[in-house]
Amino acid sequence: MESNVYELTNAQKSIWNTELFFNGSNINNICGTIHLYEPLDFKDLQQALQLMINENDNFHTKFTLKDGSVYQSFLDKVDYDVEIVDINTKDDLKKLEDTMISRIFDILNSSLFDIKIFRYPDMTGGVVVNIHHLISDSWTLGLIAKNIVNKYVVVHNKIPNQKNSNSYIDYISAEEKYINSSKFEKDKSFWSEYLANRPDCISIPSFVDTPAIDATTALKGKRKVFEMNSSLVQEINDFCKIYNVSMYNFLMAIYSIYIGRINKSDDFILGTPILNRTSSVQKGTMGMFINTVPVRIKPTDKTSFLSFVNNIALDFTSIYRHQKYSYQYILEDLRKNDPSTPNLYQILLSYQITKTTTDEGINSSCDWSFNGSIADDMDIHFFDLNNSGNIDIAYDYKISKYSEDEIIRIHQRILYMIEQVLINPGLYIKEISIATMDELQEILNLAKENDCHYPSNKTISQLFEEQALSTPENVAIKFKNASMTYRELNEKSNQVAHFLRNLGIKSNDVIGLRLNKSLEMIVGILGILKAGGCYLPIDLSYPQERVSFMLKDSSAKLFLTNNAHKEDLEIPIDMYLLDINSKNEIYNNNSDNLECINNPDDLIYIIYTSGSTGTPKGVMLKHRNIVRLIKNDKFQFDFNENDVWTMFHSVAFDFSVWELYACLLYGSKLILVPETTAKDANKFLQLLRDEKVTVLNQTPTYFYNLLDRELLNEHSDLSVRYIIFGGEALKPNLVKPWKDKYPFTRIINMYGITETTVHVTYKELLEDDLLSPNSNIGKPIPTLKVYVMDQNLHILPYGVEGEMCVSGLGVCKGYLNRPELNKDRFVINPYNSNEILYRSADDAYLTPDGDLHYLGRIDNQVKIRGFRVETGEIETKLLRHPNIKKCVVLPKKTSDFDNYLVAYLVMDQKLSTSDLKAYISKLVPTYMVPNYFVFLDKLPLTNNGKIDRKKLLSLDVKIEKKKKYEAPRNEFEKVFQEILEKNLNIKNIGIDDNIIELGADSLTLMRITIELLEKNFIVNIQDIYELKTIRALSDNFSYPKHSNLYKRTLKDNIYFNFKENFSNKKISAKNILLTGATGYLGIHILAELIKHTNSNVYCIIRNKNSIASKDRLLKKLEFYFGKDFLKYIDNRIFVIVADISKQQFGLSYEDYDNLGNKIDLVIHSAAIVDHYGSKDVFNLVNVIGTNNIIDFCTNYSIYMNHISTTSVSASLPSANNPVVFDEHCLYVGQNYESNIYIKTKFEAEYNIWEAMENSNLRASIYRLGNITARYSDGKFQENDEKNAFLNRVLTIAKLDKIAKSFSSLKIDLSPVDYCAEIISKLILIESSYSKVFHIYHNNSFKFIDLINELKPDNQKLEEISDEEFYKYIKDKEDILGIINDLTSNSSKYNSNIEMKNKFTINYMKNADLSWPEINKKYINKFFDKFLSKGD
Repeated sequence: MESNVYELTNAQKSIWNTELFFNGSNINNICGTIHLYEPLDFKDLQQALQLMINENDNFHTKFTLKDGSVYQSFLDKVDYDVEIVDINTKDDLKKLEDTMISRIFDILNSSLFDIKIFRYPDMTGGVVVNIHHLISDSWTLGLIAKNIVNKYVVVHNKIPNQKNSNSYIDYISAEEKYINSSKFEKDKSFWSEYLANRPDCISIPSFVDTPAIDATTALKGKRKVFEMNSSLVQEINDFCKIYNVSMYNFLMAIYSIYIGRINKSDDFILGTPILNRTSSVQKGTMGMFINTVPVRIKPTDKTSFLSFVNNIALDFTSIYRHQKYSYQYILEDLRKNDPSTPNLYQILLSYQITKTTTDEGINSSCDWSFNGSIADDMDIHFFDLNNSGNIDIAYDYKISKYSEDEIIRIHQRILYMIEQVLINPGLYIKEISIATMDELQEILNLAKENDCHYPSNKTISQLFEEQALSTPENVAIKFKNASMTYRELNEKSNQVAHFLRNLGIKSNDVIGLRLNKSLEMIVGILGILKAGGCYLPIDLSYPQERVSFMLKDSSAKLFLTNNAHKEDLEIPIDMYLLDINSKNEIYNNNSDNLECINNPDDLIYIIYTSGSTGTPKGVMLKHRNIVRLIKNDKFQFDFNENDVWTMFHSVAFDFSVWELYACLLYGSKLILVPETTAKDANKFLQLLRDEKVTVLNQTPTYFYNLLDRELLNEHSDLSVRYIIFGGEALKPNLVKPWKDKYPFTRIINMYGITETTVHVTYKELLEDDLLSPNSNIGKPIPTLKVYVMDQNLHILPYGVEGEMCVSGLGVCKGYLNRPELNKDRFVINPYNSNEILYRSADDAYLTPDGDLHYLGRIDNQVKIRGFRVETGEIETKLLRHPNIKKCVVLPKKTSDFDNYLVAYLVMDQKLSTSDLKAYISKLVPTYMVPNYFVFLDKLPLTNNGKIDRKKLLSLDVKIEKKKKYEAPRNEFEKVFQEILEKNLNIKNIGIDDNIIELGADSLTLMRITIELLEKNFIVNIQDIYELKTIRALSDNFSYPKHSNLYKRTLKDNIYFNFKENFSNKKISAKNILLTGATGYLGIHILAELIKHTNSNVYCIIRNKNSIASKDRLLKKLEFYFGKDFLKYIDNRIFVIVADISKQQFGLSYEDYDNLGNKIDLVIHSAAIVDHYGSKDVFNLVNVIGTNNIIDFCTNYSIYMNHISTTSVSASLPSANNPVVFDEHCLYVGQNYESNIYIKTKFEAEYNIWEAMENSNLRASIYRLGNITARYSDGKFQENDEKNAFLNRVLTIAKLDKIAKSFSSLKIDLSPVDYCAEIISKLILIESSYSKVFHIYHNNSFKFIDLINELKPDNQKLEEISDEEFYKYIKDKEDILGIINDLTSNSSKYNSNIEMKNKFTINYMKNADLSWPEINKKYINKFFDKFLSKGD
């Protein structure tokens, strides 16, 4: 290596790596402003800066690349002219700072600093410095500030200069010696031990919904600064003196406690920068020294704050001794063992001790500017640069992750935590509240809003009898073809009740109930309640062991079933059959109502849920729990006797409780869904249609499959007005397609727990909610309160994840015979000793609007198809097997919404998967049987000796196959195999493998059959259960193809068959709706309507609020027309904040309806007009937006005018003969799909054509040609740099040759003011509707003629072949304007579409409209200003 060339220091290497990772950003810029508050001699200040630059070698650094590595050298001299910028205000200074800090330095080819002097009119001023982190750090910025003042005093007062002799090269040499020393090895050993068994990286959680972001956006940050007043700073200083800790130790302790508490972590890492200048010489040397070190934080609940802050102080003593070992080395060491080791921290805390003031007698101060980029999630800085006695706390945060409101809340909590520990330093960490008093009071006040009235003296059986009396002849329940009215159901259940009373049943006696969905099942439930008993629902899938346990544990007196299931199991208690027939003596009993012997606090049912110890636990519910759920004066639903419900779920799943009683207590009809129908989405959908079901209750997983099947149906013929979700977490974005198809359906997300009576919260999902995958579960329902708490039952603040704890009248009586568990889960509310809290073990956070967002389980419980499953119970049962030594059961996801179970086993003698499934199936319900079994020699452990669950989940699930692999024989088998492998996560499934044994359950089979249907193969789920293999399915059935439901295939030409008639009759349009009003054409149409009609114009503008929308329109009007039209805002021009891409334009129904009743005519000019971009965005605006306009105009009988483009003609394959494309043409075989803009504009026209054919839509289409500058003054569109035509013209105009394929192109120049005038007049003529117009100037130019018109006579273009042209422009620098033309596959198409507008020209003549002459004067007026700019 050359003697004057040096490697980067380790501190610099960290910055270099950051530069490489975030290439093209300003993330490494350090910017500061030095203010000098007295009149200055600015030439002396320039000279002072030059002295500083000359004397400090960091300004002389040059970086070079060699053999893939970067090196640095130091120039002897740096020529740098310091510019003086004159400014008037602080705003001007801010603009200067922003401009400088946004500069992207060229590391290898430019100086890495930028210094400018600013000067105010009063001759005060200062210096702005922007310098790259490779040659600077925060300490250096302080040295620069001091140097500027010192050197200015030297120059201005002509004092001899004391030249700085400190050199960064000395530090480079010192570091090289350190690396080869024993100290280096000791430091390495320290950090290795310090980070042994290191924890995962954590951050400050945020639950802000942010759109997908690119790498550049991910870096964007903001800074929020708070000043900590001097009195509080003094209190902290006093504390630190008393307890011998530093200010930084104190603040580090406070923030660490907060971060640990909100993450529920007692071991994590924060980053902190260390000065890394170990001598006075280094402290006087400019350059990059700072080393960021990982600080390991271990806050435990039972540690006092004082002990904790002392622990941090001791920790830092060790860290300071080993600070020279760079973070770069630490990461390299860790990555030798684990190459995937990420950055160790996402939160950095820094204490900036840099001082910028001097004793030179000049009044000065220094500010730091934030560069707007951040790699960590959040950096928090504490500093007092100017010795003010106040501490500024600056939060630099990623805007993609945090909102400013969140930062404000975090800071308020920090201040409250400081207040608490200053009062009582001995507080345990767990006793320090992280919610402020204001937050706490707000949250407690939210809970008070849920008080309500309900029939507190009634039981469910009494309320049912009242309903039966009110609607006796209404159908109450129906199963297949049999039904019962309310009167019949009441009488039959009375007969059962009398029978049970005669057997001695009394209040709270438990009666087992096990039978399939049937009329008898409902009769039995109501009969038990009327008798005074409590029913114990038993699912048909429960194995003998579970049923025996339930009957014994509950001390059940009797067992009710039917003839079909009487011999399924051994039942140790008296059994009675409920079959409704003439031979059953039960139904010979009295049918009158019985005297009620229950009170509201008697038991109504006991449901057994999975238990973590392996033993199911019985949840005891009371009548009161159900009554207040369904009958209260704040009930959110409007159920009535015209509703039709389904009972879809198992009677042993408490969702069925809601389905049963919410239906019957409002006089509705309940359809009992047979099991075979529930498993088949097609059959269930047909039932919904046949029965005209209006209220549908679903677990999300089942519904997603149902929705997929419904979307295949082209008809929208369901009557469902409510879909109510419960049982498991919902992803709202996955149900949006239903709302799109059935906008009248209200979609309700309800979180619930068996222990708190079915439902806990209510959230109606509106349009915006349905865009998010996050499960917003809303607010608590009446009579319930929900608190988000930590493990010590402290209420947590907004946005902080914790356990949902529920109190109120829905909380059950507890677990049967489980006193210890009851103590743990049902606890006294520390904020209200009169309330019992149920600890749900569900994670959530609360937002300031009172909504709860569900995050998942805290414990090992998981939801499988809506059933709660404790994996511990399955593990306990598996470990009973003599061959299983160790076992872990974990849930995995096959998709965003479906869980399945995997059992990881260590066995001394391996069994087959089928044997294991047979074994466990006898001990647990079907839904708890693991789908897959993974056999291991030993269970993997973490460094802490715990089972490594992450490692287990990363293991491939290998499936035991009994059959030799047989490959697919035909297309059907190949498609089936691919779909199976994707859904089961299994490779090489053969056509003889048993699909059910491979792990496919009913939900998976639903998805598989839907995907097969999408591939045009019809397969029934029942067929798969019966035939089991791909081969058998293929051999036994014929799978007919049917038309593809997803693609529109246009085989025949499409024409608009309209009469070419004209009439002078005008239409009345008092109120006109205009979309796209801020676009180039739209704003001119608006101006024409205001100038030449008396109409009011309502402009739909998409924005956050009316002020921003109005401001956007005002700016456009002023840009194009000056202030001429501003007086019409809120007079004749009205702004509507809306979004055409949303249902009802995103408006409430009332606002949408009011708008529809007001508007006479719509001009739809909104569109994405770029020719490239995201297809989803184009589709959203150009197609869906147009569809919503069609619906609006059709529903309210409004005239529709659609602005389209002549580009819908696209091109024909080159082999085709030329085709005329006139106003009657829509599809003539053109390739409209080759360009996303053309495709979406074509589809919009197609949908209008279809609507005009099939409805009463009165619409006209205006296809615009090449819209050009205003004829009157040459004014062109504001964003002219995006105009493809203009860019093409300007690019070719700079050349002296042109390709023949370009030169012959025909160009029309259609001035925007004339386009707007023509449209605004034609839309008011009645005969203009049901027609298409081609709005472009009929006198076209050859492209070469237009360009030559712009060039001097002696510089005309030379025509050359395309091949010669490509060679000619190969080395040209600026060909951006034609790059898309050059890169398109133009050889495949030619201009064989001949556009015609004869009908439009004749129609315009009849309307006294014409185009102006396009002459040289207009062409020059249009293009000269662009050509003169050198563009």
